[in-house]
Amino acid sequence: MTIPKLRLIDGGGGGGSVFEKPFTPHPYADYLWNAIYPKGCRQLSIVAERMSKSAGIEISEQTARVVITHVRDNAFGYNWTIPPVQKGRLGLHRKYVVALVDPADPDYSISAADCGDHLIVVRKGALSAGRTIATQGEHAGISLEVFANASHLSRSEKREIRAASSMFVAASKMVRDVVGKLEVSALA
Repeated sequence: MTIPKLRLIDGGGGGGSVFEKPFTPHPYADYLWNAIYPKGCRQLSIVAERMSKSAGIEISEQTARVVITHVRDNAFGYNWTIPPVQKGRLGLHRKYVVALVDPADPDYSISAADCGDHLIVVRKGALSAGRTIATQGEHAGISLEVFANASHLSRSEKREIRAASSMFVAASKMVRDVVGKLEVSALA
């Protein structure tokens, strides 16, 4: 099977990004595409190994991680992304896959490449990322509360920090509720 070369649809450009930052392609993005498309890859070390083979130079896991982050941060510039990977010991669907991003769709729908289990992998990775976000938000909220209680701030500053703490905890609960509903629905 011939692996297609990366092609920026409509020339890229980053349109649709919530950050509206200028899009500059990463010099190793093609190698990442070649490493993961079409079969996907279960380990970062293998992604780096495949990128090295494609590039003809040694590419470390850290560099591969940087390129993955760059592609995720610029999904609408590339018109593809690497969705979050399922975390945890029981992550049966832990896999790096390529997902195409369609900027012409008003909902910015993401459809997995034309490969078997990729839709399950994308869905499980998104739910895992949601759980991580909820947990980190709860931890941040608790940390802010501890900071407010232990610091020598004015009452108004402590009130402001406690309000931020409450927002983190409330946002985390909302994310956790959404993830829970998606896990039990037909979408999970």
